[in-house]
Amino acid sequence: MRRYLLLAILFVAISAGITYSILIWEEPTPEITKPNQGGSEQQDNKPINLVTQTPTNPEEIEVELSVNRTWNKIIFERVYTYCNHTVIEELKQSSPLLNLSRKEFLGLYPGWMIKDESGGQLVLQMKINDFCPEDLKKRYVGEKDGFVAIFYGEPGMKEKLVKITDIPTAGFPVSLQEKLRQGIVSNSEDHLISFIDGLASFYWD
Repeated sequence: MRRYLLLAILFVAISAGITYSILIWEEPTPEITKPNQGGSEQQDNKPINLVTQTPTNPEEIEVELSVNRTWNKIIFERVYTYCNHTVIEELKQSSPLLNLSRKEFLGLYPGWMIKDESGGQLVLQMKINDFCPEDLKKRYVGEKDGFVAIFYGEPGMKEKLVKITDIPTAGFPVSLQEKLRQGIVSNSEDHLISFIDGLASFYWD
């Protein structure tokens, strides 16, 4: 009887040892994270692209967005109706205005007309009832309502009066009156003043 009891105890002990060995063998090895120099775990905080599963650089995203422009070139055309000259200006490539949406950009220029919008290029045009900056600097002497007058621009252009003098043209020789009706170009401010003084002296003398 005692022999059977000892055999039973030995069998139970052997079975328990085998079970423990199996449990130890199947237990997974824990993952060991090496600490960094500061003693904390290293973490990669870069955003992950879910398509490629690779870190995405924020600077690269910003460049891609800025390159994706509505237009690659923007041109402004100012048409001056008094002299029929057109002044063309192209927006610099470094201008942040190129990165605006179509609605945002056109909202900044309500008085402009879209002349062309093709091939990545936008051409805006505006008609201005005046002389271009260069012609606005010019002067000529002519006749207005029977008096010597000074005009902007050049003869043949649309009239824009600077001033009317108190010098009548009736007393001048016919040839001079005809020249005044056609317009006499002044090369400089000094030339203009001296010419008007000469006409005044001719009339009053």
